[in-house]
Amino acid sequence: MYKSLKYLLFFLILTSCSNKQFNSLSKEQKMYEFSTIWKEVSYNFANFDNCPQVNFDSLYLDYLPKIIDSKNDFEYAKLIQKFMATLDNGHTNLEDLPNYLYPYLGWFKIKTTLKNNKVYIDNYGKKYENKLAINDEIIAINDIPVMEYLEKFIMPYIATTHPSKKLELSMMYTNSYYLTWRDSKMKLSILRNGKSIDVQLKVTSFLLPTKKEQEEEVDNEWIVPISYPQNEFYTDLSKGFAYIKLNACDRKNLDYFLDNKNVIKKCENLIIDLTDNGGGYSNFCNPIIDFLVDQDTLSLYPIKVRTNNSLYKAYGERMDTTHRDSWSKEQFNSYYYNFYLDKSFETIRHQDYWINSLPQTQRYTGNIYVIIGENTASAAEFLTTMLSQNKKILFIGEKTAGAVGQPLRVFLKSGVVVKMNTIKSYDFENKDISYGFEPDYVFDYYKYNNEKDSLKLFQNLVNFIKFNNL
Repeated sequence: MYKSLKYLLFFLILTSCSNKQFNSLSKEQKMYEFSTIWKEVSYNFANFDNCPQVNFDSLYLDYLPKIIDSKNDFEYAKLIQKFMATLDNGHTNLEDLPNYLYPYLGWFKIKTTLKNNKVYIDNYGKKYENKLAINDEIIAINDIPVMEYLEKFIMPYIATTHPSKKLELSMMYTNSYYLTWRDSKMKLSILRNGKSIDVQLKVTSFLLPTKKEQEEEVDNEWIVPISYPQNEFYTDLSKGFAYIKLNACDRKNLDYFLDNKNVIKKCENLIIDLTDNGGGYSNFCNPIIDFLVDQDTLSLYPIKVRTNNSLYKAYGERMDTTHRDSWSKEQFNSYYYNFYLDKSFETIRHQDYWINSLPQTQRYTGNIYVIIGENTASAAEFLTTMLSQNKKILFIGEKTAGAVGQPLRVFLKSGVVVKMNTIKSYDFENKDISYGFEPDYVFDYYKYNNEKDSLKLFQNLVNFIKFNNL
């Protein structure tokens, strides 16, 4: 009886709020929360140099009236998402919205892909099976040409260190960019077999489904079953190679690596594939680093953080000649004036290290080839950078995502949570890697793995390494 009453009340509340008028936050609270975000980013965000086109104070003033006049709490959260995305950083974004909105939001269960600058249906929920087909080309969304729609309504909300990737990242999926009211409708104009067709779609996937919707989800599975990258391990003992693919920095992937390390140790060459590794937790990388870096002490790569010193800022403001006795004018400007401009950084962790937990006899001493790419991110970039202190390691592939960092989260009373990156990262040669770690050798991963067959990729990589005498 209690459960039935609970779901009835849930349904009544859901129905009453489906008119998109959920506006519980006062204008004063919105203004205060948004100003708090601006303040925290101003003092703590480390990567303004990656978005030189942004005048952050002007951006704040531009968004403030929009925030105050936002029609409802969801629009308010979306404006914050858009605001944070202008900073072009993978660790600087809207992390969560007020959880009281969860029951009223959902997605169109569609997955699209970009081919030759055209958008195609790649997958969809079964409830759309009478309206959509795989490889339908999307011409327009809600009567707006598809590229114009993506540029106006999706790309501005995407937080990435590489803005050139926004089009690729704007493809439809059940992600925050496409989150919408659960009673929303969408018109797709598609091209199928040379004919143009218009279809009307309803939201069919929900952020917090009702009990009935949970039961009906079995009838709305993806037409093409979703497959997730798997860990894989291969050896070619005749050529002395082992290959291991790690897809995350977590306990599962660490255990998988440790389960195979005895076999790895018998091979003269090791290929580690991190191309689908979006990160996780850096502490799960440490045992791997201990095994692969044959050093008794392991250095931590240096990082820089924003610093504020009110006295030095006052010096910078006054430029008082009485304080220049031991400084040249140029030194004075570059040191104190940077505090005044809020551009002062302090290098930390440049001498930090840990003691290798493994004795030398248990470490790997062969040749190591680490495969990286644009999807190698966050903790996987930490792993990549830490491994680079081993001079026997070569990095092959493409530049990483540029999402290495340490985010600071700010929790607001409404339930909005934002995060911002607080560090600039450097490799052991003092090169800024905040925007991605560069490989030693460029390797077109997708060209050699177009069939997504890791065994064939392993063989192609071995041939690539041998052909180039790496």
